[in-house]
This record gives sequence, structure tokens and C-alpha cells, in this order.
Amino acid sequence: MRPVLNVSQNRTVIHSSRNPITRAEEQKSNKKSIDEAFKRTAKRGPVTWASLALVALAGGGLLLYVRYLKEEKERSKKANKIVADVLMIIV
Repeated sequence: MRPVLNVSQNRTVIHSSRNPITRAEEQKSNKKSIDEAFKRTAKRGPVTWASLALVALAGGGLLLYVRYLKEEKERSKKANKIVADVLMIIV
């Protein structure tokens, strides 16, 4: 007859997989840890104020850069037009 192990004793993977009581205890502890992790993320959520601020900052920076490029392109067109007009007068 096999001796009954105390719950606090260390068990090997093979032995614990054969003992249905131990498996049930391990599943409960895993479920508790999953529930605790879910509760922590449910309180906080995937979107935080810091992430929103970071996205807003990056979006604002990109918007300013695109506007700068657009103005630079318009200045370049205007300069090229002036040069072309001067050349037309000379020729």
C-alpha cells in the first residue's frame, strides 16, 4: 500500500500528474493566478493616460512635420517660378 502524501510535501511532475487530488489543487491555484492577473488588467485596462499622451505627442509631431514639408514645397515652387520668369524675360 502506498503512503498518502501530505499536501505540503514536494511532488515530482510524474507523481503529481497521477494523483487526481494534486491535479485539482494545481488547477485551482493556476485559476486563481489567472483570475488575479485578469483583475489587475481589468482595473487598469490596456489603454492608459501615459499611452494616450505618447500617441498624441507622436501624432502632433508628425502633423507639424508634414505641414513643414508642405510649406517647404510651396516655397520651392515659388522660387522656381520666379527663376523661370526671370529667364523668360532674358530670353
